[in-house]
Amino acid sequence: MLLWFPLSSEGGTVTWDGDNGTSFADPLNWSGDVAPANNLTGDIAAIVAAANQPSLSGTYSVLGATMGAGTSLSGSGTLILGTSGLNAASGTASTLSLSKIQLGANATLALANTVTVSSGVEIDTNGKNLSVQTNATSGLNLSNAVITGSGNVTFQAGSGSRSITVGGANTFTGAVAVTQTNLIFTTLANGGTASSFGAGTGDVTLAGSASFMGITNIGVGGSTDRLFKGNTTGSAGITNNGTGALHFNNTGTYGSIALTLSGSYTGATNTFASIITGIATLSKQGNGTWRITAANTYTGTTSVSGGALQVGSSGTGTTGTGAVSIANSGSTILGTGVIRGNTFTAASGTNIRPGDSVADSSHGTLTFTPAAASGSTHSIQGNVILGISSATSRLNLTGITIGSTEYHAMVDGVSGVGAHDRLVFNNPDAGTGYNLDFITVTGKLSVVSSGYTPAYGDVINLMDWGNLVTSNFSGFTFNGGYLTGNGDEGTDLDLPDLSGTGLFWDFSRFTTSGNIAAVPEPGRALLLLAGLACVVFRRRARLWVRA
Repeated sequence: MLLWFPLSSEGGTVTWDGDNGTSFADPLNWSGDVAPANNLTGDIAAIVAAANQPSLSGTYSVLGATMGAGTSLSGSGTLILGTSGLNAASGTASTLSLSKIQLGANATLALANTVTVSSGVEIDTNGKNLSVQTNATSGLNLSNAVITGSGNVTFQAGSGSRSITVGGANTFTGAVAVTQTNLIFTTLANGGTASSFGAGTGDVTLAGSASFMGITNIGVGGSTDRLFKGNTTGSAGITNNGTGALHFNNTGTYGSIALTLSGSYTGATNTFASIITGIATLSKQGNGTWRITAANTYTGTTSVSGGALQVGSSGTGTTGTGAVSIANSGSTILGTGVIRGNTFTAASGTNIRPGDSVADSSHGTLTFTPAAASGSTHSIQGNVILGISSATSRLNLTGITIGSTEYHAMVDGVSGVGAHDRLVFNNPDAGTGYNLDFITVTGKLSVVSSGYTPAYGDVINLMDWGNLVTSNFSGFTFNGGYLTGNGDEGTDLDLPDLSGTGLFWDFSRFTTSGNIAAVPEPGRALLLLAGLACVVFRRRARLWVRA
């Protein structure tokens, strides 16, 4: 059927019959032997199936045009469209291979999925507003066309999961809006450079309704300084199914509609640098890694159900203030930014990795600072993976008895960053505090060496928490005593292997200060004492430990 849009009442409809050949301008090829009026307010040119199909040379203006099933429009000429635009039918395949279509007024280009747009077709916006539409469930492919001119372009495919595919060499300089469609693109570039989104410097708006709207890369990736922003309603998504990373580097305000970051690409990390505000939610789905680097203020939830979400880079970047969660085995949160949620949940099988990549050698501090929390819970039941290359500090323990009160005070007093990963749970900005359940049901703490050479007196500050954080280690199972790290750590703990170094891990202070130390093997009496010691510790808040 035809994709009919309201037509102007100023002109009639003239139907092609091709009785005298293929010339678009020949009156004998039109019904009644009268060609459409050659002006923008005259007639609709209706192209229907016939023995001969129209070919246009030169320039011709019409109010609008329609293409029936199984038709074609070709030639080296330019067809200038008025307000009724161009509508092409679904059904038997049709072909649009005309050299240029130019807008003479704001108009719609509505094409079915069965319309083939040939290579080299130019769609000239000519300073007017172009709306590209399709109601085809299998989408519209404009990848062979080049959209030019200074006009604004809106891509709209109606309801459902319909898509519009665009080429990568568009040069139009107007604004871009993507509404109720999945816009499939191949090229992302800075303003002023030809790309799937044109060569303009203005914003690209993921415009609004309750339906999903988004853009999907199937190209080689790229970066842009243009602002990709949401409208005021609905939801938006950015999907990378291409072969290279995407970097949206504009630090302006994205807006307050829900945003989903996803894709099948699993190479380098993708970037979204704009500020997410208002009641928006952020969802990380699919494979691959996306990083957020802005000081985001959105109040909705942050969820990771696939791949990895990197919060912050080089210490800059935050989540919103709503609940933050990681679900599904293998899903990961990493980064060196700040998680601002009032609650945080890492389910069984998920991963937490400080640092700006998942490499063991990428060290950093991942910080948790709730905007407000009073009695809420941060529950970590996944895998915490902390890399180390060197200690936070190396204590001079000469004359100090390992396991003594003085020794404990010295170890507990070490804090701060080093060439290692670290988790910090700060007091909330507002409220009475929150609970921290650390591997109380499931999960594991793995401390991974990345070129670390142990030395006597090394202390590593792996974790820290504020005095308004009630820390619960009651289900965190590890062996007492001094540990080699060769499998003697216990169910929920994995430490670097110190076999053959003459040193052992003292893990006894971790649940008090978040610190571990490398020490010589103490005497048998002290070892026995350590193994029988009470396993209830208190530093800044009450905590429970089962050895």
